[in-house]
Amino acid sequence: MVSKMANNNTNKASEGKRFTLPPALQYLLKHINVWLPVGIVVALFLILALPFSLKWYFPSKDYAVGGLNTVGNISGNTSNIGIVAQQGEWLYFRNDKDNNCLYKIRRDGTGIQKLANDKNVSCINVLDEWVYYRCQSIYRVRTDGMGRQELTTDNSAYINVTDDGWIYYTNFNNWSISKMQHDGSSNQVVVRDKLCEGFNVSNGWIYAVDGSNLYTEGGKGDRHLYKLKTDGTEVTLLSDDIVGLINVVGDWVYYSAENDGNRLYKIKTDGSGKEKILDSSAHIFIILGETVYYIDLENGSHIYAYNMLSKESKQITQDECAIFNAVPGWVFYNRIVDGVREDSIIKAAV
Repeated sequence: MVSKMANNNTNKASEGKRFTLPPALQYLLKHINVWLPVGIVVALFLILALPFSLKWYFPSKDYAVGGLNTVGNISGNTSNIGIVAQQGEWLYFRNDKDNNCLYKIRRDGTGIQKLANDKNVSCINVLDEWVYYRCQSIYRVRTDGMGRQELTTDNSAYINVTDDGWIYYTNFNNWSISKMQHDGSSNQVVVRDKLCEGFNVSNGWIYAVDGSNLYTEGGKGDRHLYKLKTDGTEVTLLSDDIVGLINVVGDWVYYSAENDGNRLYKIKTDGSGKEKILDSSAHIFIILGETVYYIDLENGSHIYAYNMLSKESKQITQDECAIFNAVPGWVFYNRIVDGVREDSIIKAAV
């Protein structure tokens, strides 16, 4: 009797603990033939739409989404003194409130930190765990502010840090394009006394304007656009326009043609497909995604944004502007007041 009662109690306990699916899940299972196709459609939409949404916010492949860069800075910023660079959620910049020293800050405005005490830094590049910058010579410091190193004593400019292990720069000591490894070793001349004006490095090639002896002997070269391999060989003429600034983006070289009022052109990296893309004076410009940001010298030297897809321009700033840099969502610029360029850096949303 006791055994029978125990068995009965056990059965009742088991019945009381029987697992029951939540009503919502029971409903979904009951109507799975309806909801399953809907779920598949939603999943496919997210898979296809996510890359486009990320491209809208991070329009350059060189800015890794939440991760590491593929180059130290975009070509447009490199050609425009390099006062700001982005990697993931962090901006690295020279702080005009502190002698233009090197700082970092999150895109949301938090976590500001001084990284180095060097004054008047420029040519900022950030790649992996290192920030590279110019203060007459070239230095690097870790992204946490530790391990500052001088990499060369050369008087330098136009620093291009690439993920092939090399730093390329204009060396004013011997008027050359030189290169060295990320740690400062293996310093060597790539090409001397030629092609030493502003330049970009992309996919094993250097794209440069021939500014031969521009500062040392008062010459100006032919100011044409060339490319050469990063070992200095295969120098090739791409355009015989009189060229100002250049931006290399993907398979295209964008440049301002001084012989055509600084109108903006593009040409493929093999020298074909030359095309005028902007009939405005864009002596200083930056390509970011499908947008050209430029200072229009014929319209108050304001910064404008030109969408290469819609063919529409909009004015970004009211100030008369000098140099500027761009990251997704903002431009950073120096303004001109009474004919004098101010040292302060102003941020404007785009």
